[in-house]
Amino acid sequence: LLQQALDLNPGFDLSDVVVFDMAPQASDNARGVALRGSNTSGVGMLRRISVQGGHDYAVGTVGGADLSVEDAWFSEIGDDAMDGDAAGGLLTQSTGDFTAAGITVEGSPGYGVSARSANADYRVGDVVLEDIVVRRTYRSEASTNGGFGIGLLSPSSASVSRVVVTGWGASASIF
Repeated sequence: LLQQALDLNPGFDLSDVVVFDMAPQASDNARGVALRGSNTSGVGMLRRISVQGGHDYAVGTVGGADLSVEDAWFSEIGDDAMDGDAAGGLLTQSTGDFTAAGITVEGSPGYGVSARSANADYRVGDVVLEDIVVRRTYRSEASTNGGFGIGLLSPSSASVSRVVVTGWGASASIF
């Protein structure tokens, strides 16, 4: 059970983690991200992860690492505590490949699952989404965007199967 944000180091392999009511911390610029990685390389693996409560994103990575997330549940993730921007369950802003399987996100502003480049000059690698459920996403009062189920922006390729999105903005976008 984590009580503060966990930095994911290059090549991380993390299993069987529960995060409950993650508060914004000075170590994450007062955002409230539960699991985060930046400028990492190699392959990161998360298995059997549960995050309930918190701010910004339950899991957020940036940089060049590949990310694989299996069997995860993210619930009631609130807006970014620093600037009020819309948040969500799972975000990767990486040029690496991204695989998510067996993921449920519910009750969050922003996206349930998002893979996008942090810079217009780069593309997200190959994206594979399987067995994804996104429920009750919404647009927060503090943000002009959000409430989307799944958003993939400029992936090298995308394979999406068995995905259900319901709620305010119930959509899945690949562009």
